[in-house]
Amino acid sequence: MGAQMAQVYEDAKSTGGLKAVMRLAMKTKISSKQAADDPDTPDSVQKLKTALAEVKKSL
Repeated sequence: MGAQMAQVYEDAKSTGGLKAVMRLAMKTKISSKQAADDPDTPDSVQKLKTALAEVKKSL
């Protein structure tokens, strides 16, 4: 289970709601379901965190 990846999606949701979540998914090509179901990998976690920073700047 991807606890770290799921947490990034929770941060996106609390920051910008559905709009931020959708942008994060589009930038990373990792859905929130996939983030919750797949195991955390350093590359995936970093990819999500980097994309979230970009999404936050655009809001």
